[in-house]
Amino acid sequence: MDKESIYEFFKTSYNLQIQELQANINNIKKDSLLNAIDIILNCKGKLACSGMGKSGLIAQKLAATFLLWERLPFFYIREKYYMAI
Repeated sequence: MDKESIYEFFKTSYNLQIQELQANINNIKKDSLLNAIDIILNCKGKLACSGMGKSGLIAQKLAATFLLWERLPFFYIREKYYMAI
C-alpha cells in the first residue's frame, strides 16, 4: 500500500466509526448513565477496571481519564495479574 491508499483507508475507517457512534447514541439510556456516574462519583474506595484486548485499552483510557479528571482513585489491573489468581 502506498501512503495515499493508507490515508484513504484511515479516512474511511474514521468516518465509519463516527457513523456507528451517531447511530448508537440513542441506545444509551440517560437514567442508566447518570446512575453509573453517580455511583462512580460517590465511591468511597478505589475504582478498578480491567479488560483484555480492545476492552483493556478502553479500561486503561478510563483509568487515566478519571485519574486526571477528578483525581479519583481509579486504576487499571493488567490481565496478566488477574489471570494468575
